[in-house]
Parts: sequence; C-alpha cells; structure tokens
Amino acid sequence: MGFLRFVLPVVIVAGCVSVPKHGRFAMVPPSPSSWSTPAFYIDGPNTSGCASDTNTCTSSTCGSSGIGPCLTTTGVRQKYGSQMPVFDGTLVGWYFLGNTIAGDCIAGFQPTTIHSGAFGLFGLYTQTSSGTLSTVTSKVRATPQLLQVTLSGAAPPVHGLIHNLTHPSRALVSAVNGATITLDQPLNAYAIGNVAGLIAEVDTWTAGDSYTIEQTPKICVQNIVHHAGDYSTNLSTQPFLSMTVQALELVATANTNASRIAIISDLNVFIFDSVVDSNELIIGQCNDQTVVSTVSNSYSNSIEAACTAIAGGNYGNVFLGQHSILMTDVVMNNLNAEIDTMMESTYLSGTLRCGSTNDYSPCQVDLRPFALPAPFLWGPGAVSLGAGSKIFNASGNSWASTLLVTGSLTLDGSSTACSVAAGTWTCGRSITAANLDTYTGLVQPTTGSAFATSN
Repeated sequence: MGFLRFVLPVVIVAGCVSVPKHGRFAMVPPSPSSWSTPAFYIDGPNTSGCASDTNTCTSSTCGSSGIGPCLTTTGVRQKYGSQMPVFDGTLVGWYFLGNTIAGDCIAGFQPTTIHSGAFGLFGLYTQTSSGTLSTVTSKVRATPQLLQVTLSGAAPPVHGLIHNLTHPSRALVSAVNGATITLDQPLNAYAIGNVAGLIAEVDTWTAGDSYTIEQTPKICVQNIVHHAGDYSTNLSTQPFLSMTVQALELVATANTNASRIAIISDLNVFIFDSVVDSNELIIGQCNDQTVVSTVSNSYSNSIEAACTAIAGGNYGNVFLGQHSILMTDVVMNNLNAEIDTMMESTYLSGTLRCGSTNDYSPCQVDLRPFALPAPFLWGPGAVSLGAGSKIFNASGNSWASTLLVTGSLTLDGSSTACSVAAGTWTCGRSITAANLDTYTGLVQPTTGSAFATSN
C-alpha cells in the first residue's frame, strides 16, 4: 500500500521552532495528475493489440508514444502511486474492454471521493449477435412468471444481456432451456458511465422487437473500500459521492476466500446491469446516513451479507435487490437494528433468512417504494425470520399485493404466530399474506420477530 508523505521544512533549535530564512513553509506538492484523470481503460484480452501497463491507459485504442489501454488493473493502480487515491469533484471510471487476466484481482483498493466526486467500474458491452424476438411470455408477478423469450438467432449465454432496440431496455439472461430464454426485469438502457436518474422498468417487449446480444466483461474483485470524504449527515443536501459497478460480471476466483466479494462504502454503492458470481457479497459499511443500493442484478449462487463492519451509524438504508433476480438464499447478516434493508421489485428464488434462529444476526427489512409506485417481493422463494427480525410493509398497499412469494413464511421456524387486538393476544394464526392484512401483521411475542404493517 502506498502512502503520501507531507514534510514541512521546520528546524528545531534549542527547543525552538525555526522557519527557513525565506520565511515560508515549503508548499505541499499537488496530487498526482492521475488522480484527476477521468478514464482509464483495461484490456485484459488485448483486443486492442497494444495493451500494456506501460501505456498511458487513457485510451481504448492504440496510438503513438504509448497511447493505449493498460493490460491489468494493477497497471492503473501503479499510476496512482497509492492504493488510497483521492478523486476530487469528478467521476473517475475504470473501463474494461474484456475479462481481466488470471491473477489480476482488485484488492485493498481504497479510493476517497470528495466535492461530489464519484468512482466507477464500467464494462464495455461487446455485441455478439442480433435478430428479432420470435415469441414473448410476459412477466406476471402473481403466478409467478418471469419474462421469457425465444429468438430468431442463436441463444445467448447465461449472464449475457439482451438489448431491446425497439423498446430501449436491457435484461440479463438468467437461464437458457433449449430455445426458451428466461430474463430478469428489463430496465431502461443506460449509457456506460451515466449513473444519474432513476432506473425504470420496461414491460413492453413484444414479438418482432429488434435486439442485440451483448456480453459484459468478467473481472476479479476481492475487496474495495470506498470513502466519501465530505458527506453530510443530511441526505437532502448530500453531494453525489458514490461508487458504481455497471455492466460487469464480478468473480472472486483469485481470492484467498474465493466465496466472498466485498464492496464497502461510507455512502453509496450502485450495482446494475451486472452479475455477482460469488457465495457471499458484502455490500456496505452502512455508517450514519449510508445508502447502499444494488440494482438490476442476477445473483447466481450468491448470499447477501449487507451492512457488515458497522462503525456506529444508525440511520442507514440498504436498497437490496431492486429489480433483481436473487437466485439462491439471501442472508441478512450483521445488520444494525436501526438500519433498514429495503427490497423493491425483487424476485426471490431461495429463502430470505435472518435472525438468531437461523444463526444470523437480526435484521429489519422494509418493503418500501423507492423508484417504483409500489414495492414487490415475489417469486417461488420463502421468508424465514428469526428472533428480533422484522419485515415491515411500508408500501401503503396490502400485504396481498406486496408480499407475493409463494414459498413458506415463518417466524422462529413456525408457520403460525400471534395477533393482538385491544390488548388481547391470539396465537396460532397461520402466517399468510391474507392474515397479515386481516390482523394488521403477526408477531412472535417472546422473541419480537414479526411481519408488521408499518414502521
């Protein structure tokens, strides 16, 4: 890890401080120019034909005098001269032209963003084929039915992207079964590096739409710690200081703990049009007023452990799984009791688990609208809450229209719980969405685990 050393030419003589004769302190050297470079390009497969860590790495194509992309992320970090650069007032992006090479993992990198600066890892889409949609089976949350299509051309790979050109949007490929392609939620097509505005769902795919198949680069990440150097405690006046991951597949193949990827931030983490291919994704330190967001991700074989390493903050929010397909169990672990984990438009394939009954720390999950008029937790998955854990329906809508998972709902391992009215407790109520509406939520009074109607 590199360090910056600031030295003032002050001389101590006989216990006194002496300033040099010219009467001035030496000027602190400016930050390296690389810290204000808005874009670095990494070309692991060397598709450019000139990729080298001795290049300027500020261009995706080759030119004279060392103009061209880096070969590795290590090459970019060497240009910073530190694992802890400070990005002041600008969006700094690393742009990946293809997969990172074996052994090139991002580890121990700790950028700080100040004065509305931001940092991002961006994949550059590679178009592999094009055609038209032959058939479309629309998404139906109540069934539950994911969007499925058949194509005029060859099937895309799992984790590829289908870019609908007729109704501009992109969707990740979750499964390929013969000619049938199962997709996650199509979202409005964002330009690479454009992280402003809200994600919007696009449910207008129809047969005959034109498409291209795009592949995202696969990069190795061990851990990144992002610091927001000057964020306020009032989010209404908060500068946009974030870390973004867009159009990438994150893997941990070179990690000493190959099942874990950690992306930690003091403030914001946005992950979208991306795949996290690990057994554990740790997203967010969740200090005071932290907002950590994962958007539009198809998690393959992943476990979520959000808000670890909490350092005293107590008003953070985790927007987990917005517009996402969570393909396996989701574990809410190490969550501060005052931190809300918000789920919106999330397809749950496995079991959402938290609480000591499940050997995990208690959690609080809000079904709360953010980018949509109403949130949904839907799919064939189940919800298992242990002691002290709660799910709040903060949508303003009924449980029946919000909690749409078709698997079991349990509190402390039991499919029944208690209601209370006018000070009278009645236990043995089946935990169903209909009963949650009838009895305004259900609770296990001895442990505090609950499905609650308001927060």
